[in-house]
Amino acid sequence: MKLKRIFTKRIVFIPILILVLLILVTRAYSGVPPKTEFTVYKGIVLRAATLPPVTWVVSVPPSFAKMKDAGINIIQIPVYYSVDDEGNFELFPMSKELTMMNIQTAHRNGLRVFLSTFFMPRETGPVGAEISSYILRDTDFLERCNQEIVKWAEVAEKYNVELFSPLIEPELQLGVTGPELVYEWAQDILPKVKEVYHGDVVWRGVFSHWLRFWLPPKGRWAEPELVADLTGYDYIGTSIFPGMELEEYPGHVDRLLDLTTRFAEKYAKGAMVTEFGLFPSGPGGGPAQPHIKTSEDIARVHEITFERAKDRVVGFFVEDTALVQYDASAEEVVREWYKERLP
Repeated sequence: MKLKRIFTKRIVFIPILILVLLILVTRAYSGVPPKTEFTVYKGIVLRAATLPPVTWVVSVPPSFAKMKDAGINIIQIPVYYSVDDEGNFELFPMSKELTMMNIQTAHRNGLRVFLSTFFMPRETGPVGAEISSYILRDTDFLERCNQEIVKWAEVAEKYNVELFSPLIEPELQLGVTGPELVYEWAQDILPKVKEVYHGDVVWRGVFSHWLRFWLPPKGRWAEPELVADLTGYDYIGTSIFPGMELEEYPGHVDRLLDLTTRFAEKYAKGAMVTEFGLFPSGPGGGPAQPHIKTSEDIARVHEITFERAKDRVVGFFVEDTALVQYDASAEEVVREWYKERLP
C-alpha cells in the first residue's frame, strides 16, 4: 500500500511539475515587444518552430542569434493543425507551448512576431493541402476552423504579437470551387479576429492560384478586385515560389506582385511577400523544386525575388531553409539584402 501511495503521488506530481515548468517558460520570463522603428519587415518563416523536435530531421529552426545576425527583425510562426480523413483536426504535440515560448523568446531577443495558422490534411502534407474537400462535405468544418483561429488571435493579443494572419494561403486551402468562397470567408473571419486582436491583420495569400486557375483564359474571373473583397486587412501578402524554369521566374514574380499591389492599393496599407524561397526536400537534400539544381540557382531565386519586389512591398518573409538547409549561397543573399540593401 505504501508503495502504491508513493507511485500515485509521483503520477500526480509529474504533470504538476511539467505545468510549473511551462508557466516559468511562458510567463515568468515574458518577453517585451521591441520598440525600435523600421520601414521594412525583414522576416523568416519558421516552418519547424511549432513542430516537436522529432520532426526537425526535415527542417531544423535556426537560432535566434543567427537570425538577428542575418538582419532579421521579425519571425513568422505557423501553427499547424493535422486533419484526418473524417475532418477531425488537432494541434501537433506541444504546439501551443512551443508557440508561446517562441513568441516570448523572440521578443526578448528584440524580434517582432507574425502568427498564422494552417490546417494540414494528413494524407497530403503541406503541399497541395486543400481543406476544401472537408468543407464541401461538412458544413460545420469551416466554422470549427474559425473557432480555432479566433483562439490563436486571442493568444496573439495576449502576447503582443505584431502581425496575425487567420490562415496561410486561403486561395489554396479554400479555393477548389473558385474564388467566391475564399473571399466570403475573408470577410466572415475578419470581424471575429478583430474583436479579440488589435494588431495588424495580414491576408497571407497565394495569388498564383489566380494566374493558374481563375484569370482568363483558364478561368472566368477577369477582374480580381471585383471578387476578392479584402476590405479591412492591414496588409496583403502572397507566397512566391519558382515552379518553373529559372529564366521564367522573374516574369512570374512580376505577375504575382502586380496582383498583390493592386489588392493592397485598393484595400490595405501595404503589400508583402509573405513567403518565398525554396521548400526542403529532406535531410541533406536540395530544394523540392526540380528546376532549381545548383547553388547558383538557389542564390538566384532569392536574388530575383528581392530585386523585383524591393520597391513594391513593405515586407519579406524568407523560408527558413535559406539559413539552415542548403549551402551558404541563399544565406549570403538574405544577409546582404536584409543588412545592407533594404532600408
